[in-house]
Amino acid sequence: MHADDDTQTLTLPPAWSSEDQDRFRAALLASGRTAGVEESPVGELRFQWRPLRSWRFVRATVSRDEATGGVRLDIRGGEEQKGRDREQPGRHGFRLPPGSSFVALCQLVRLAGASAPREGVRTP
Repeated sequence: MHADDDTQTLTLPPAWSSEDQDRFRAALLASGRTAGVEESPVGELRFQWRPLRSWRFVRATVSRDEATGGVRLDIRGGEEQKGRDREQPGRHGFRLPPGSSFVALCQLVRLAGASAPREGVRTP
């Protein structure tokens, strides 16, 4: 994985419960950086995340990784952002800068950590 890649994927440890996912969803909605948050019938959480100060988004999916039992974060960016009519590129009709997906991944991992319960956590 390289920081400039348009696609970033990370699997979090299998310690996430459904309550953790609910807390994460609430933190997403409260962040002011999300759009189009929806949950699929199989429990995937799909949304758009705004990693930078502009109004351009990356697409993100949070799902259960069957192989490890952990939670998988998939970030996809780099597509050309279209204007309001979806047919013509808008005045901001260009790709996100390189590294935007990595920035989004870091922000979402931080948000996931902030939404996790703090009980029983010891610091060295």
